[in-house]
Amino acid sequence: MSSEQKNLFMAIGLSALILFGWQTFLAPKLQNTATNSETTAEQAAVTTKGGVAATKSEITSKTGTTQSSATTSSAEAGAVNKLEEQDYVIEQGSFRYVLSNYLTLKDITTDKAVYTLKNTIGEDAQIQLELLTTNGFSSLPFNVSQPSQNRLEGVNPQFGFKFVAVIGEDGRLNLNVNNGNIFKLRYKINSKEEEASGRKFRELLVNFPDDVERATVGEDENGEGSISWFGMDFNHHLFAISFDQSRLGAFKTLEDGNIYITLKEASNSFSSDTLFTKKNYDDLLGYGNNLHLAVDFGILGLISVPILRGLQFTYKMIPNYGIAIIILTFLMRLVTFPLQYKSFASMKKMQNLTPQIQKIKEKYKDDQPKMQQESMALFKKAGVNPLGGCLPMILQMPIFFAFYKVLYEAVELVGAPFYFWITDLSIKDQYYVLPVLVGAVMLVNQKLTPSPSADPVQQKVMMVMPIVFGFIMKDLPAGLNLYIFVSMLMGIVQQLLVYKKIDAAKA
Repeated sequence: MSSEQKNLFMAIGLSALILFGWQTFLAPKLQNTATNSETTAEQAAVTTKGGVAATKSEITSKTGTTQSSATTSSAEAGAVNKLEEQDYVIEQGSFRYVLSNYLTLKDITTDKAVYTLKNTIGEDAQIQLELLTTNGFSSLPFNVSQPSQNRLEGVNPQFGFKFVAVIGEDGRLNLNVNNGNIFKLRYKINSKEEEASGRKFRELLVNFPDDVERATVGEDENGEGSISWFGMDFNHHLFAISFDQSRLGAFKTLEDGNIYITLKEASNSFSSDTLFTKKNYDDLLGYGNNLHLAVDFGILGLISVPILRGLQFTYKMIPNYGIAIIILTFLMRLVTFPLQYKSFASMKKMQNLTPQIQKIKEKYKDDQPKMQQESMALFKKAGVNPLGGCLPMILQMPIFFAFYKVLYEAVELVGAPFYFWITDLSIKDQYYVLPVLVGAVMLVNQKLTPSPSADPVQQKVMMVMPIVFGFIMKDLPAGLNLYIFVSMLMGIVQQLLVYKKIDAAKA
């Protein structure tokens, strides 16, 4: 096999490795730091019958100790502790939240989401706010009043806690919890591991300064630092709770699906905003607090954002995201054609030298240094750089990988149809037509640049590559398959044109 062919196949292999191993190999790794050492007793089970609010068992206190801020009698405190769990609905416009008097968030309904909250965090999941008292972290009951449709107020007289929950103009639920004494709190989410179409797993997101760490639900992960917000990411949707200021905290995910977010910095007041929405990059950017980092463009964000803008602009001109992908791919291929030209021209020249390279290999097969010396002399005489076909390909890879990330993350493709059987570009092609076409054009591309190697093992390996490539693509979003198919097809057309031009000039 010629040096050029080896470089080409190495580039293809490297491209595939980066393209499909991106999440695994380039995503930020979680630091295995210790989380808080505070523990809490198991809370009593909650049962619900026919939509009626469930009864929560009495919360007992250790040795009768209470905080100094408690001003009510023990009889009043006991009455609060025996409160039934009651759900309250607060609404404003199209936003609807269901919050219990135990500060358990049970549901969110909004026109900014396609799927339900349960689809994002888990069908049986609930978001529980636990407060640190003499009993450890506990789910406390509150006497609740509802002065208006979009506002709740609550008091726990035993420990002196108060809360106010109100829906803001932008649809976020602001929750303020305060006490005369300083306290700590944590969030508990009983989620579960799940995989969506396109190889997307339910993840916990935690925003430390200017970075988002991701932990797959159902795996043991932990970390700590200054937390601005945390959330659950699944199926192009985000549930997030952001704080009024960054606070020292820790997260922990367990194999059973339980998730704990503990704020380790004590205060007498905590304020947070709760959000549930599609992961629309522009909307999240508008919310501030680095929520836009939930859209994982990785290290190629500087390139990915302009590509996203180009996709949105093209869609405004022609309202079909499948057509927009094709047009944008065509334009990107034109912009990068100068690099492509150099690559294809170098490959063609190397291909023309193949017979002479084979003769050198046969003549000096027992003298590797001499073989390399003669080969380099031949390249120099012919004006060919052995890396001339590989380097231009590497230089343009960031653009194509950035486009890949945009299509993998773009919420714009959710529910977006193309034509015929493709009704949603964000999920896989159910009939696997596009993955087969991707494998087919890769095979054509491989035939277009045949290997001079007579090694049957290498030839078989290269023949299997299109099949492996197509198999990898079968579960990825249809929009991503469409992009790769069009891009490779245009690459073949460009390569044939360059080869034809060089052959004509030679003749």
